[in-house]
Amino acid sequence: MKTILFMAITIIALLYIGELTITFKPFSISLPGWYKPVGILLFWLSMAVYTIGEKNKGYKQGFDDGVNKCIEYIKKTMSKLYKVNIVGKSFLIGWFSHAENGITN
Repeated sequence: MKTILFMAITIIALLYIGELTITFKPFSISLPGWYKPVGILLFWLSMAVYTIGEKNKGYKQGFDDGVNKCIEYIKKTMSKLYKVNIVGKSFLIGWFSHAENGITN
């Protein structure tokens, strides 16, 4: 219900900004300032695309940071347990036989 009301208010506001005129004799509908609502809609669309992209960028960066922290924790734990020096991100290849074949299960 709120969405329908919001859409109706938005359409009415855009028609008002575009200076909608309706005449009945002869019947005609004109929108002499059509470029104003089009500009507003394009601006709104560009801001929506920008914010979605920034949100996805933040999620990706947070995920990558989390993966790196987990890898560092595993490296630290394994080096304490097994007294080895681990270098690089592919440290699990030598520990498990299925890791080098790419089999996950």
